[in-house]
Amino acid sequence: MLVNSKMPSHQIIDATGLACPLPLLKLKQALHSMAAGEQVVLIASDVNSLTDIKRFCEIAGHSLEIISQENQLFEFLIQKKNS
Repeated sequence: MLVNSKMPSHQIIDATGLACPLPLLKLKQALHSMAAGEQVVLIASDVNSLTDIKRFCEIAGHSLEIISQENQLFEFLIQKKNS
């Protein structure tokens, strides 16, 4: 299920139409300006984002909360690691 008005407010990155690694680069930029524990939603249409975002979160220590797919859009909820 994609983000809707019932979910708490998050920073949202719309990376639809962008090929990897651009969704990942946009995520890295957003995380750099966020405080520990804050969350960001990334919406991407590139199927490679599934593996790229998951692997990046594993390596960097960020929590990947939700992965959903709807109409060829992938949604990720990432929580920045606590320092």
